[in-house]
Amino acid sequence: MRYRTTARHPETRAPRCVRTSSVKLAIVAALLIPAFFSATADETRRVAVRVPGTLAWVDTGLTVGHDDRITITGSGEVCFNEHSESCFPPQGYPRDAFVKDYFELDYSYCEDAHESFDHAALIARIGETVLQVGRRITLSGVSGRVELGVNDCSLEGEYGNSGAYRAVIVVEGGE
Repeated sequence: MRYRTTARHPETRAPRCVRTSSVKLAIVAALLIPAFFSATADETRRVAVRVPGTLAWVDTGLTVGHDDRITITGSGEVCFNEHSESCFPPQGYPRDAFVKDYFELDYSYCEDAHESFDHAALIARIGETVLQVGRRITLSGVSGRVELGVNDCSLEGEYGNSGAYRAVIVVEGGE
């Protein structure tokens, strides 16, 4: 195949069609490469996790950075004793009502891991930060491994919990 060129000495210059293709390829690469590498900064990760009422902490497999925006949404129900009235959604049993209703009456009463949170509430530990999740929480400014649990002291055994929460965690990458 012969290429037509405008050069006086065709052996010293590449054919025009080769030069044009190279320029087009360079332009496409220049547009795509930065978009590929910047996509990681705007990455969104989504994980669904089952949090049994019988475990202290469940590792979600996620590690977040200080600039990430984290949203955790909880659903389901955990029962903290054998009575059906002890079953609660992720917000847990309001602290004041729990202390009043169960402190002297419940043979399995014990101090929760986090007394400032509601009893049997869905909680999260991100690095060294522990917080109550409830039905939904959105936050940033924390970093570390993300773990979820139930705020209760007797997680298993004769007076243990039953049921589970389901949590969906969405992490939007920081800038």
